[in-house]
Amino acid sequence: DCSDEYLQKIYAACRCLVYASEGEGFGLPLIEAAQQGLPIIARDLPVFREIAGEHAHYFSGMSGVDLAAAIGDWLVLHAKGAAPLSQRMAWRSWEQNASALLAALMRTPV
Repeated sequence: DCSDEYLQKIYAACRCLVYASEGEGFGLPLIEAAQQGLPIIARDLPVFREIAGEHAHYFSGMSGVDLAAAIGDWLVLHAKGAAPLSQRMAWRSWEQNASALLAALMRTPV
């Protein structure tokens, strides 16, 4: 329940988004991180791949050890300048998403 202004401050203080959600409907933090130019480490969920594509580093597994290994792998890539960059991730605004949804709902079946 934080304000948009406070959320901006949080993202500004971060160096990377670690998004370890086990089940997600959309993944808004991925878009917010990309808007801030933050690197992304995300659980390998289909919805996250749909949103971030090649612009995030993905990990699997459910344990803290799995997450720690993913962060370690990402740190190696980051040090080499080879970690995925979120800045180039395409995203749509709420208005664009709402328009796309409306257009899909208004289509008549063929």
